[in-house]
Amino acid sequence: MGTIEDLPVPRTRQGFKTQLFERYQRRQAELDEAICGMFVQGVSTQRVGEVVEALTGIEPSPSTVSRVFHTLEDEYQAWKTAPGIALRVCFADGTYFTVIYDHEGHKMPILAIVGINLKGERQVLTFTVGDRENHTAWEAALEDIQQRGVQTIDLWITDGHPAMLKAIQAKFSTSRRQRCVKHKLENVLGYIPHKQHDQVEPELKAIFYQDGREQADTWLLLSSRSTNPSTRPPSSA
Repeated sequence: MGTIEDLPVPRTRQGFKTQLFERYQRRQAELDEAICGMFVQGVSTQRVGEVVEALTGIEPSPSTVSRVFHTLEDEYQAWKTAPGIALRVCFADGTYFTVIYDHEGHKMPILAIVGINLKGERQVLTFTVGDRENHTAWEAALEDIQQRGVQTIDLWITDGHPAMLKAIQAKFSTSRRQRCVKHKLENVLGYIPHKQHDQVEPELKAIFYQDGREQADTWLLLSSRSTNPSTRPPSSA
């Protein structure tokens, strides 16, 4: 760790290249990966420089940090244009992040689509940043994965956002759709006092995690009888 003060480098007409690192490389690849990771997590270039200096004794300039970060662009472009495949299930959702620009925090929606392929492997298909979570934004995200070759999706799992549902119906009209259990649980709990959540939430999950509708109805009936003495059957004793 730190600077190698005395490193002899052979001088040859063809140029010398060691097997340990690339020509003109000043840092180990692991350090560059750490710089990228900090930058992606939102750490400022100045703060990244301070952390690297504390570890190695040398402070990289802000331009160096920015240049290292931009090495991710090729990888990002390759992911963004990768051809699509047939998918068994897709999850679609929008979430809001606070993005700081002009020294102020602004709420910005991120629309993301995550797919599960026929091997059961999960992969992020696309994500977009927009001013709002509307029909146009969702349709653009769906069109993006279609242009890359994703034509068959067996099942969409989403919340109940009307703009999203309308876009899915327009772009993947033959796919089935299922309401996301997590969103449904949150919707139901929103009508219940917070102090009762610990009691109600496990009962709600037990309903959704039954094998079918008939089993869920049976479980709900038995549960209501066990919590309401007036509905219990008479004792055989």
